[in-house]
Amino acid sequence: MLKRFIALAIASTTLAIAATFYARVPAVQTEPAIDGGAFTLSGQAAAAAARGELFVNTMTSGNFDSVDTLDDAFARYTVSVGEPILSQSYVIDDIGIGTWYKVRVTETLSQKPLFQCATCGPISLPDPPSDLLPLNSDEILLYRAGGSAQVGGVTFNDEVEQFPSFNVSQKYLFFLNYDSSKRVATAAIGPTGVFAVTSTDVLTSFLTDADGLVISNAVTDGMSVRFGNNLTQLRNFFHPPVSCDPDGSKAAACSARTRWTL
Repeated sequence: MLKRFIALAIASTTLAIAATFYARVPAVQTEPAIDGGAFTLSGQAAAAAARGELFVNTMTSGNFDSVDTLDDAFARYTVSVGEPILSQSYVIDDIGIGTWYKVRVTETLSQKPLFQCATCGPISLPDPPSDLLPLNSDEILLYRAGGSAQVGGVTFNDEVEQFPSFNVSQKYLFFLNYDSSKRVATAAIGPTGVFAVTSTDVLTSFLTDADGLVISNAVTDGMSVRFGNNLTQLRNFFHPPVSCDPDGSKAAACSARTRWTL
């Protein structure tokens, strides 16, 4: 059976618009078709099915909040370490796909209130999908655009430009716009604010070019210069370790025994 992959550019996703992408509908859309032809997933699915195509690849142009310095990011956003334990994608209003990740948080290095853009309307993160509840005490739900879902018998794989999907069971450092009352979050500055964490606490930026090279920006440059891309050094910045002896020779051991959670 013929399988052709189509690259489609769809509207940029901004945090202000993202509220429309928080899903409460199932991954397979059952709502009546929305008019719009090529601008709707159902319209694209009908056109693809007519051509005998079962898969469509789409690319969303990421448009995220920006920060001027690493300290700006620290001042605005919650900084947490955690790992996704499951994910679920949803069709949103027949125009896009969004994914919720259930994240087990192992450390919260710094927690900030929900950041409100000074030039934007009030931002309120939505209630999470009921099928992902309840949450354990160490879990939050993280929303991001993109994902994989089926519409009209056609599977859509929607990727966000320069922002790979999160891997289940991989540990990450996240800069999050976090609503503690709902325990939901967004990766507001996109790949700039996400780092994969290795078993030796090395931080690897998510923002890379086609060759896998890290793209220079305020956050990744600051993390490299100030903390050597090391989680332990970043942890000690937020929570300086208490010396275990008078000369401080066992400070590293004290730090290793200290943990912070939500």
